[in-house]
Amino acid sequence: MAQIAEEYQHINLAYLKEIADGDKAFVEETINTYLQTIPSEIVQLKDALQTNNCHQASFHAHTLKGAFNFVGATTIAGLCSHIEDVCHTKQADAGIVKTLNTIETVSASVSKELKSALSEFITK
Repeated sequence: MAQIAEEYQHINLAYLKEIADGDKAFVEETINTYLQTIPSEIVQLKDALQTNNCHQASFHAHTLKGAFNFVGATTIAGLCSHIEDVCHTKQADAGIVKTLNTIETVSASVSKELKSALSEFITK
């Protein structure tokens, strides 16, 4: 299987490559699915938080956490886990807006790195 450079700041594709077990199509499909679905998940998380719908916010935070972990974006996955925990305990968190803003910002960087990795992967 083609190698993907490991010099990314926000992603580490070691886990994805390991479970792909040489299946190039799996890696491509997984990255493309991520790129297509994550932006809408973030919008839905934001909407749920703005309407104080903890059940939906927790659901979307959990979905995002898994997606970010899958591509090795563990820092942002941890932020999603924090939102999920806050929603489960239903405790106020004054920093939740800042956490969400960080998720949005870092997610854009993750997507950019994934596009680069995908391009590099396809061309090899």
